[in-house]
Amino acid sequence: MKRVVEPVRLTEMATGIVQVRLPLPFRLDHVNCYLLRGDNGWTVLDTGLNTSLARRGWELAFAELGLGPDEIERIVLSHVHPDHFGLAGWLQVWLAEQGRTTPLPVLMSAPEYEVFTDVWEQPEQQLERMTAYFVRGGMPVAMARDVSEETGRTGQRTWPHPAHIGVIYPGAELDLGWRRFRVLQGSGHSPGLLMLHDEASGELLCSDHMLIKITPHIGFWPGMADEPLTGYLASLRQLQSLPVSVAYPGHRDPIPDWPGRLGELLAHHAARLEATYEAVPAGTAQNVAQIATTVFRLGDLNPHEMRFAMAETWSHIVWLVKAGRLVEHEVAGVAEYRRA
Repeated sequence: MKRVVEPVRLTEMATGIVQVRLPLPFRLDHVNCYLLRGDNGWTVLDTGLNTSLARRGWELAFAELGLGPDEIERIVLSHVHPDHFGLAGWLQVWLAEQGRTTPLPVLMSAPEYEVFTDVWEQPEQQLERMTAYFVRGGMPVAMARDVSEETGRTGQRTWPHPAHIGVIYPGAELDLGWRRFRVLQGSGHSPGLLMLHDEASGELLCSDHMLIKITPHIGFWPGMADEPLTGYLASLRQLQSLPVSVAYPGHRDPIPDWPGRLGELLAHHAARLEATYEAVPAGTAQNVAQIATTVFRLGDLNPHEMRFAMAETWSHIVWLVKAGRLVEHEVAGVAEYRRA
């Protein structure tokens, strides 16, 4: 089954797994959410960003599939990036307005709940932290403010925030009809990104932990105790032994060759680390913005893309510092890096 009812595209990926592709107002112009059929109703995996088009997409999806408000058992959020959780609260409200008789639970991992409360529930505090973070990375103050305000505008598209939140832990199992999904947790793209693995069929709902053709963003953001790249690379290596027949990601098309794509991503980050190191010529000191300009052509990016380029660059820089290849110094409130 594949149906396109603008602005949503519905595709039955396998029995009981329906992909709900919703629009995003970015260069990466869509997000893949999923409806998983079980004996007691349907599970929504991710919800999209709160825009009028995405809201209309869910309304059309429910109508096209003939789903009533009490047929949704739960919402599971793979991670709390706005494009994945932004409509969770709206779905709760909308389904209640349609006559739902019980509260709709929303499940996420414990690390993601911490991000939800620390970042998205405190937008003004996060704006100040982001601005200071980009200034420390070498951005001019005005540019840092613009880029941080873009984060704030994206965050506004997550309201209303969900209620009735529960935590789900790695190793838990979700029984959905004849499928039993085991909950896996990865770090890197987000601290506690959830994946669902059907061990019987080998199918994996991997969200943004793995994408085809493009690489998941691995960024060092304000408030992080450590860079995320080490954890991400370790997670990829651990997943090499996972029996996966096909993976359904949070963007773009399914991944048919799981081991092959894992190898490509490991090679990509090895090359990116070398490119980051080479962006700090011997005898010079470079700040994050200067290094990102070399690696990503920072000046060609819009504010939405610029913040991701800075955070991605910084994660690779801090990895190189931990590896003893770069050394950090702070000059007038700006972090600068030299070769060790």
